[in-house]
Amino acid sequence: MERVDVIRRGIPYNTIELISEMLDRPVKSILSLVGIPQTTYNKKKSEHALLDSRDSELILLITELIDYGQKVFNDENDKFQRWLKKPNLSLRGNSPESLLDTTTGIDEVNSCLNRIEYGNFA
Repeated sequence: MERVDVIRRGIPYNTIELISEMLDRPVKSILSLVGIPQTTYNKKKSEHALLDSRDSELILLITELIDYGQKVFNDENDKFQRWLKKPNLSLRGNSPESLLDTTTGIDEVNSCLNRIEYGNFA
């Protein structure tokens, strides 16, 4: 329930910068992924505002997925980054990073990572 409270309260806009660093992508690409206009981000960040619950949950899920992915790839960030960008047959030819804009997509990528972790590629 603590997680639900955090999501409902919202997380800081500057968390997007953390994701940007973790994925080694520009902030602009993360904003596009989450669906936040650059001008809104700039304004809200300068006001130290919090993301709404939908965006907070998406950012939280992406952060957890990155942590899990790095664990699966034995903290070899370069390998994990390459995997995120490559089309994946188990994701119908989509790259994992292209699915991070929805909770269902994140669940699919997590399932794919789980199969890699446990050697179940079928």
